[in-house]
Amino acid sequence: MLTRNLPDKQQCAFCSGDAILEEQDYNGICNVLVYYCSKCKNGFTTTESDTISVYRIQSAQWRIKRRIKRKEKINNILNEKKL
Repeated sequence: MLTRNLPDKQQCAFCSGDAILEEQDYNGICNVLVYYCSKCKNGFTTTESDTISVYRIQSAQWRIKRRIKRKEKINNILNEKKL
């Protein structure tokens, strides 16, 4: 599930301003996608962003259940051992 299929900007669902796609932390296990309006400051999602976010959450839950570390954590551990 790639975010490049989503537009970076979209019309706000509340005030017709410009909304920008941002990643928001979800309980420290992954990032979900949310559009935030620069005019009214409301956040909203689309069906496409929800689909990607649910996929990310399910993948994170699968990794947690099987005690598989995320790629970033593995790289940090390897870098610490090199020092």
